[in-house]
Amino acid sequence: MSAEPGIGRTQPPPGARVIEASADTFIRIGWENRNEGLEPILQVRDPANRVLVRFPQASVRQAVGARELESAELSLCIVFNNQHWSHRTPEGKVVNVHRLTKDWSEDQASWDRNVFGGCWFGSPPCDQTPQGGAFEPAPTASLTFFDETAGCVAWDVTEDVRSFLCRDSEDCAPNHGWLVKKELDHESDPGKVIFLSRDAARPLTGHRPQLILLLTTATPTPTPIPGLATVTPTSTPTGAPSAAAVTGVDCDCDGRLTVDELLLGVSILLGGATLDRCPSFDRNGDGELTIDEIVAALGSARSREPSAAVCHP
Repeated sequence: MSAEPGIGRTQPPPGARVIEASADTFIRIGWENRNEGLEPILQVRDPANRVLVRFPQASVRQAVGARELESAELSLCIVFNNQHWSHRTPEGKVVNVHRLTKDWSEDQASWDRNVFGGCWFGSPPCDQTPQGGAFEPAPTASLTFFDETAGCVAWDVTEDVRSFLCRDSEDCAPNHGWLVKKELDHESDPGKVIFLSRDAARPLTGHRPQLILLLTTATPTPTPIPGLATVTPTSTPTGAPSAAAVTGVDCDCDGRLTVDELLLGVSILLGGATLDRCPSFDRNGDGELTIDEIVAALGSARSREPSAAVCHP
């Protein structure tokens, strides 16, 4: 599978079961004991920054019930791509998902430790062997990231979820979730991507990490389950602004969108700055900045076409 450029999260098929993450964080080499569990973002970059994400086993098992699992996808939504994935090669760079093999705590996990008082490998002070997460060496799934990669991307984790669901078999595995990392994250490669975490604020709740399940048979209307939702089709209101209508963003009227202006947009999105710093990000004029508007701005920057945006110095 390859990550394709896009805007926003593709609506899963009707009847798909969508489960929200129960824990997520990212761990960083060089910050061996720092926990990022409350951050609204998840970061993958080099030197090694790796994402941890887990979904509640009870919700997974109850969603599938007695039916057969057809497919399962781990979906993460990009809020920032630094557009350096083709720095050394036009083929882009691979980002892998690995099944985690050891339990961990969202508010305690770090590069060295899965929980307070523990290590991913060995025992404290966690210096007997390289740390950085305990996971299956062979990746479950891989995506190739490019400078143009945007929106929400998904990895096929069907076989892992089947192993979480089975009973009394050598193929069974405990559900500790997944680790997301660059295939080679110790090579000083500049490619960097930031996803939204489950702590992302409104109106970004629909872009938090999700596990999307497809079953082989139609299911009746389910009893509500915490952390679980049944997807229903949505329609775009008549006259609603289209992402295709986006022409560009220019915060300082210099005729181009810079990386600093994109980072300002991300800061506005996450509540770190106010929209009056760059009103042209707000394409539909509703007074709120959405992830789709950030991604659309990034798309206009990638096109390298002359900016047609109305600037607000």
